[in-house]
Formats: sequence, structure tokens, C-alpha cells
Amino acid sequence: MTTPQPTFPDTLAGFGYTFKDGKLKNIQTGGPFVFAVRPDDNDYNQKHYEALGELVQQEVYKLVKKESGMQKAPVPLNSQPGDPQTFVFLSRDFMANEHKVLVLIQGSGAVRAGQWSRKLTINEGIEAGTQIPYMQLAQRDGYGVLVMNPNDNSQIVGTQRQSIKTSLFEHKTWFFQLTINEGIEAGTQIPYMQLAQRDGYGVLVMNPNDNSQVVGNQRQSIKLLNGSCYGILSPVLAASAPLASGVEFDKYKDDFKLRVIGVALTSSTHKIADGTGYNDLIKISRHWQTSDQPLDTELQTEENEIKRVSAGSNTHEATSQACMESVFKFFEERYRAVLEG
Repeated sequence: MTTPQPTFPDTLAGFGYTFKDGKLKNIQTGGPFVFAVRPDDNDYNQKHYEALGELVQQEVYKLVKKESGMQKAPVPLNSQPGDPQTFVFLSRDFMANEHKVLVLIQGSGAVRAGQWSRKLTINEGIEAGTQIPYMQLAQRDGYGVLVMNPNDNSQIVGTQRQSIKTSLFEHKTWFFQLTINEGIEAGTQIPYMQLAQRDGYGVLVMNPNDNSQVVGNQRQSIKLLNGSCYGILSPVLAASAPLASGVEFDKYKDDFKLRVIGVALTSSTHKIADGTGYNDLIKISRHWQTSDQPLDTELQTEENEIKRVSAGSNTHEATSQACMESVFKFFEERYRAVLEG
């Protein structure tokens, strides 16, 4: 006989939890989250945790808008009612900010826009597990902010799960492409990037439109922060290798050099097979790696690799938060270097 699937509440309060002072707390006891609600049933406990995690993500979405003033933008842009779709978060000045733009990309897995780690959000709170502190600090320092949502690539429509039009699963390849339009008044169109994952590797590609009107209204500096996204350095950013779509990414090289002035990786497991094609990327990037060494301690870096430094934490999911101040310092150094030529 098939064991029936458990059903769970559809609100945090139904689970007996609420966020208070930035922490997930038991409504009755004020205590932290407890995983083992049934000590001898790990399968149930895991499903309980995952169901709670979905509601925590919904709460994070609300907090991203409330605490950071971010706005949702639909993906795909021209989706119709009933079509599977997702969204990204934009700061209110994102379309108008011509000086500094920060792109936040969480790692693969269950997390969606606004979170670095569901585990940290549930067990340690909003400051530790979400991207909200990065959004707030970025906006304080004058950045326009784009928060990507690459893991939200399918949706249940009716009774069937459908891939979102910007996503393609084929031969273990995950393809996510986002286009952002600035509109008629701005006279520009900026397809911002493509995120792809193949055989466990993710790929980030800057893909600005070749519209002549963009020349008069360029975004002069873009920073990228990728939290544990596996393989952001697959052969696309500075090499000519084609992706599954057959697009030759070599043609984006010049625009990448023009627009992207800094790339930060946190606890990434990427591999660069041949660094010669990535020189432009390597020289503007830094990788904060898990380590028990003090923050920013230089770590051994292989030849033709991105410079590695300690994130100040030896826990994978905690690295992004642990090195946040250092990341922004690095971006400002890169920004000044570009301004000074």
C-alpha cells in the first residue's frame, strides 16, 4: 500500500512560527526552529522542513520589498496570463542608474531571489541567510541593483509542471535568459545576461543589445556577485565556445570588457580549463573561498585562475555574508581604478 503524502499548513503561523527581530521563532515558546518534529521519522521531518522553507521564501520576498524597496519585474517580459513565469527584483533606480549596477546571483538549489541560504535563513535569521543586507548596502553606496532568480525555472500550471519559456532542460543543460527593456523613452534595450548550467556548471553572460542608441546612455560600471553558483566560468564569458543554443559568445567579449568592472565569487567550485581565454575576466575578479584563515588572507591560487582569498568562514553557505564588507571594498577599488584609467 502506498503511504499517503503528508499535508502541511499554508502559512508560517500554521507551522507555529513567525519572524521576530529578524529571526524565525516559535510562536508559543519563542525558541528557534526545530527540525525533528517527529524524532523517528526523518522522511517526514525533511518534507516538513521543505514545506516550511517554501513559506519562508515567500516571507523573504515580502521583506525584500519592504526592507530594501525592491520591485518585481516579470520574466519573460511579454508573458501572457496563465503562462508559466518568474520574476527578478530591481531597485527603483535600476533603469536610471548610469554609473554603478550590482547584479546578485544566488547559488543553485532550492533558494530563490533574495536568499543565499534557506538553511541559514531558517536557523540563523534574515541577516545571515538572505541577500537583503547586500541590497541595502549597495543602495546606500549608490548602486542600482538587480537580483537574479535562476533557480525558479518551472511552474505548475493546472496540474502540470511547465518550464518557464526562458528555461530549457536538455541533456542535463539548464538555460536561463533574461532580457530587460528600458522602454521607449530611454531609447535603449539591455538584454542583461544569460545564465546557463551544464553538467553541474553555471554560466553567466553579459549580453547588451547592439542598439546604436545605447552609446549615448551606457551603463559604465557593472559589478557581479555570484554566491556559490557552480561554474560561472564555463567557456562563455571570454571564450568563443558555443553554448547549447549555438550562440557564439566571443562576440560579447568587447562589451564585457567595457561594462563589467568587477566580479566577486563566494565559495564557487568553478574550474577554468584554459585560462588564456579568460584573462580579461581573471584580472577584474576575486574569489572568497571557505577557509579558517582570517578574512582576506591570500590563499593559494593556481596559475591562470581568479585570485583566491579567505571569506573568513569555513562554512560554504556562510561565506557570502561573512565577506560582504570586503566584497564592497573590492568593488569600490575596482570602480576607482576604472575612473582613474
